[in-house]
Amino acid sequence: MADNKLAAGPRPTGLQRASTASLTPDQQKIAAALAATAIYRGGEASETYLRMMSVRLSRERVESVLRALESIGNTEPAPGEPTLPSVPRILAEMRKQDHPHKHLRAIVTRLAKAFGKDVDEEFLMIYQDTAGHRTDEDLDRAYKTLRESDDLKYMPTSGQFLAACGIPRVYRDGRKPE
Repeated sequence: MADNKLAAGPRPTGLQRASTASLTPDQQKIAAALAATAIYRGGEASETYLRMMSVRLSRERVESVLRALESIGNTEPAPGEPTLPSVPRILAEMRKQDHPHKHLRAIVTRLAKAFGKDVDEEFLMIYQDTAGHRTDEDLDRAYKTLRESDDLKYMPTSGQFLAACGIPRVYRDGRKPE
C-alpha cells in the first residue's frame, strides 16, 4: 500500500507543472531550434524559456518558425539585443521570409541593381502596388524582357514593368485603360 501514498513535500506550482508537461513533436522541434539559436548567438536557454516559447510559437506554421530561427541564429545580436530572440523578433523574421511579394521584391531589386538604382522600401512599394499580384512566371518574363531591352536607358517605371508582364493594366475599380 505504500505505493499509493503521495510523496511528502510541497505540491508543485503551476510553472513547475507546466515544465514537466510533455511537448508535442512540433513543440519539441521548435524547442530544439530555439536552443540551437541561443547557442549560435552565444547564449544559453533555460528549460522554462524553451518550453514557454515553444508552446507559444507552436501556434504558428512550424516550418516558418524553424526558418526564422535558423535565420536569426546566423546573425550576431545587435548591441543591446538579447541573445535569446523574443516572440516579436521571431514573428518579424517570419513575416520577412514569408512575405507574399518576396519574389517580386527580389526581381525588382535585381532589376534596380542592373540599372544602378538604389532600392528602398518606398521604391519596392511602388512596384508592389502595380504588379504585386502577378504570377512568378509573369514577373520572370517581365524581368527578362526589360533586361534585354535596348530602348531602356533608365530604370523602367512600374507601368513599363507591368506591360512587360504581358498583362494589361487594370485600375482598382476594375476599369481598363483605353
